[in-house]
Amino acid sequence: MKKALVLITKIPSIPYLQFLDTFTHYDVFVIIDSNEYDITEIATTYPKIRCIQINNDECETNHYCNSSQITLEKMISGWDKAIYYFSTINTNYDYVWFMEDDVFIYDENTLLQMDDKYINSDLLCNSNYGEAKLDEWLWNKIQIETPYPYYCGMVCCSRLSSALLKCILNYTIKYKTLFFLEAMFPTLAKYHNLETVIDPTEMLSIKWNEKATNYNRTNIFHPNKDIAEHTAIRERLATHNV
Repeated sequence: MKKALVLITKIPSIPYLQFLDTFTHYDVFVIIDSNEYDITEIATTYPKIRCIQINNDECETNHYCNSSQITLEKMISGWDKAIYYFSTINTNYDYVWFMEDDVFIYDENTLLQMDDKYINSDLLCNSNYGEAKLDEWLWNKIQIETPYPYYCGMVCCSRLSSALLKCILNYTIKYKTLFFLEAMFPTLAKYHNLETVIDPTEMLSIKWNEKATNYNRTNIFHPNKDIAEHTAIRERLATHNV
């Protein structure tokens, strides 16, 4: 199983790059949303990490847009660039882990253990896979071209298969846009009868806006925007059997 991990960030933080540089079982990428950021130094310092910048016009021309517009109010975001890159430019991977920079994991074994446990799943995310009630959540703001039912999930950290990425590619070809990613990933997975996992235990610690607590080595946590604290938490967990 060929696997990649991609960090999606506006500007990368050095402590997060230092952490990702320890990974040995994944090809590691960083999608840098800011095209003004000079990647020369970090590309030299961390040669194992592939730093990717994509021009907004390239995404728009290829219809990779609107995946984050509802929350970020940007037509093109780092997520659009990440999805574009792995569904059109670099399609070499069976599975890709996508992760925002306020996601905490102890080390790459957290992901490796989930890969072993959910080996055939096309989508892993902290989900709400009940059929959408269209008068709730953000549904009245989301334009989806596939027929009802629709589904949603927390996808700030999620694993997508090559099959699901191909479905997203086909959607852009047909409809010339993406739609809000928290609805897009689970809705297209369900629509195409792909294998999904409902609320993996390791992802139940992913929340919307409630700062993560009770850290351990096996779960994925969100949010924690203090990257220096990530390092301190790892050091503390290294000395405790949790």
